[in-house]
Amino acid sequence: MMDGPTRQEVDTKLALVESRHATQLERIDGKIDRIVDQVSAFARQARADHADLKEEHRRTRQEFVELRGEFNGLRGEFNGLRGEFNVLRSDTQGARLTIVITVLGTGIALFAALNGAMGGFIGAFQTGLTAYSATPDPRPAPATERPRPVPPEPAAPAR
Repeated sequence: MMDGPTRQEVDTKLALVESRHATQLERIDGKIDRIVDQVSAFARQARADHADLKEEHRRTRQEFVELRGEFNGLRGEFNGLRGEFNVLRSDTQGARLTIVITVLGTGIALFAALNGAMGGFIGAFQTGLTAYSATPDPRPAPATERPRPVPPEPAAPAR
C-alpha cells in the first residue's frame, strides 16, 4: 500500500517551496528597490527641472517687465513724434498755402504786365498809324503805269 509521503519528504517539499518563495521575494524586493530608486531619481530630476523652470519663469517675467517698460517708453516717444509731426504738418500747411497764393499772384501779375505791355505796344502802333496817315507823303506817288507819249500837235498849215 501506498502510504502518504513521509515527514522527511514533506519537510523537503516545504523547504523547496520556502526557498522558491524566498527567491521570489528577493526578486520582488530587488524590483521594488529598483522602482523606488527610479522614482527617487525621477523625483530628484523633477525637482531640479522645477527649480530650473522656476528660475526661467522668474527671468522671463523680469524680461517681460523690462520689455513692457521699454514699450511704454517707445510709446511715449511715438506720441511725442506724432505731436511734432502734427506741428510740422500745420506749419507746412501754412507754407503750402503761402506758396499757392504766391504762384497765383505771380501769374496774375505776369498776365497784367504782359497785357499792359501789349496794350502799350498796340497803342503806340495805332498812334504811329494815325500820325502817318495825317501827314502828306513828300515823295511823289509811284507811277503804276508808264506815261503815255503825248502825240505831237499837228503842224499848222503853211500859209
